[in-house]
Amino acid sequence: MRRFTPFVLAAVIPVTLLTAFSLPTDYLFDPLMLPLQAFLLGLVFYQMGIALFGFRRPRPVGAAAPASRFAVLIAAHNEEAVIAQLVSSVRRQEYPSALFSVFVIADNCTDRTAEVAGAAGAGVHERFDTTRRGKGPAIDWMLHRLWESGESYDAILIFDADNVVSPTFLRVMDAHLSRGDQVIQGYLGTKNPTDSWITRAIYTDYVYTNRFFQHAKVAAGLSASLGGTGLCIAMPLLRQLGWRCASLTEDLEFQMRAILAGVRPTWAHDAIVYDEKPIEFKTAWRQRKRWMQGHASVAVRYLLPLFARAFRRRDPVAFDAALYLGSPVWYSLALVGGLIQLGNVLTPLYAFLYPMWLSLGLIAVSYVLPYVALRAEGCPAHLYLWPSTLAARFVLGLCWAPLSALGLLQHRNRHWDKTTHTRSLTLVEAQSQVASLAERAPSHSGRWRLVGATVGVAAVLGIVGTDAPDLIAKRLWLPFDEHATLLLDGDTHRAQQRLRDAIEERPEDEVAHGFLILSDRVAGSGPPELRKLLAAEPQPDEAFLEMVKVVLRLRAHPNGLWLTHELVRMQYGEHPDGFARTASLYMERKRFDDAAAALAVGRARLGPMPVLLRTEARLYLSTRQAEKAVRVLEEATRVAPRDADFAAKLGQAYVLANQTGAALRAWDRALALDPRGHLVAADRDTLWQTKLWGTLTAR
Repeated sequence: MRRFTPFVLAAVIPVTLLTAFSLPTDYLFDPLMLPLQAFLLGLVFYQMGIALFGFRRPRPVGAAAPASRFAVLIAAHNEEAVIAQLVSSVRRQEYPSALFSVFVIADNCTDRTAEVAGAAGAGVHERFDTTRRGKGPAIDWMLHRLWESGESYDAILIFDADNVVSPTFLRVMDAHLSRGDQVIQGYLGTKNPTDSWITRAIYTDYVYTNRFFQHAKVAAGLSASLGGTGLCIAMPLLRQLGWRCASLTEDLEFQMRAILAGVRPTWAHDAIVYDEKPIEFKTAWRQRKRWMQGHASVAVRYLLPLFARAFRRRDPVAFDAALYLGSPVWYSLALVGGLIQLGNVLTPLYAFLYPMWLSLGLIAVSYVLPYVALRAEGCPAHLYLWPSTLAARFVLGLCWAPLSALGLLQHRNRHWDKTTHTRSLTLVEAQSQVASLAERAPSHSGRWRLVGATVGVAAVLGIVGTDAPDLIAKRLWLPFDEHATLLLDGDTHRAQQRLRDAIEERPEDEVAHGFLILSDRVAGSGPPELRKLLAAEPQPDEAFLEMVKVVLRLRAHPNGLWLTHELVRMQYGEHPDGFARTASLYMERKRFDDAAAALAVGRARLGPMPVLLRTEARLYLSTRQAEKAVRVLEEATRVAPRDADFAAKLGQAYVLANQTGAALRAWDRALALDPRGHLVAADRDTLWQTKLWGTLTAR
């Protein structure tokens, strides 16, 4: 059952998408925003479903007699300030020293990194290659040196130079290897959580992701995400796949290659590596930008192969990895939605797919889970309630969307921007930093004030992000449905009176003026000043479309089509564009019979005008009514014989009617009228190939 859990959870994505596509599109951005909201909501529910597995208590791996021989690889570029502490913590492992070797790759160093690492007891290999800089190429270079040396190792361990390691790290990794795991990610701790408000927020985020992302995914039978450090890889797998990871996120690239090879990276919750986190916001921004550039670069190459493996082999690990790998795309889509939402606060641009209570609930869960993770991991949970921690976490969270967009735009940029490390802490000092946080508990009353402030922020975000702007914007418009109904029922006197009252209340409301003009038009009378307004200044498009929306909402009324025609005549007079636009509005709402009726009235009044014929042809082609499409387009080619577009569409209609020869003749005519018609040529070639294939298969 666990094997299919991701597919079951992910089913919410197509369900919400189908729901969104079935809804009417009444606002300008509805065709974009309804599916986007549905997809992102489905992703959120999927991730929260996976996070539920994080409530399972992590089980320690059973101890075993040390058997694996490790090569510990540390790529370092100008890290003389921190390298000695890492080498010392590795050499103090509770593991036989004969079963592991420490190698420091001094990569293009211009300081004393090699000297300091050698003095600490590591084997140092200096590398100078300015054309292939960075951690990925350095690891690849060192692996080839190990293989050429003839030394035999069962696995490699990769650490960043700024790390310190728990004393049982190698023992835990050996236990995982002994039970058949080939790629293992260790617990990612924070070496300097007390340094600044940024490091405190990153510390809480890593505790949360370790429990409700990494551990939860492995508990659900999925893949852990490789974090670049604290990483163990079995040597036979490395020989099979090779390293060949030259992107800015070599860990992510190897993870995807392993999953495509059928290997599931796993998680070692009790093998802890402490990593130095950025102290300043600008450093965190640069680091995360590099991550997203590398993430996007890997996504470009591996996203489609992962989805292909997921569906062809029904592989939930590949499916989940593809969703994770697509994060830069999903975040960028969320950024687009957020920018549109800013405009939606001022004026309705799209409808909200889900109610306010759901948005508030999701925001509350996203704020509560880190607190739960801190409590579950035995960490100082009160740290999460500090205003500076909440503020930093909020700011860093907002950064992911623009950083993802930048990563997509710059995914070809392989420039490695080094993060400078300065916090020279031993393992004991790093552990004492975490312990010291427990001594800084706020007062009881202050804690509850912070809880209240958190709830208030969540409420404000929920109001901004849900139905409230839509409801507020709608209150700015008067309820014109009732007035339109009076017109449809023929009670024009009461409609006029109520509309005049509305205009007295809101004299700047163009929609109220428009409906009063329409009621006067229907009644055949009206004040002279309104007649002058109608003659001199037609209603603006925004007001006209709002009036059409009101009338279209009353779709069940038998006079709805008639009133729409009157509205079009008020806006456009007897111009054919008015009838064509009315038909287009009906077609957008899938009311194809009403669209055909509007075009029929326009043709009866104005004759076979090209704009009417073009719209009618689009209607019949989109609804696949072959005979009607052929009839209309044959008439159109007689009315406008020099129009290449009519000839091209006539070819499409003939294809729809299975008249291949006529289609080819129509497209030849279109090409003669427009020699640069590449789309027509492509359609024509496709038809020839289809016809040829049909002939061959028939034989």
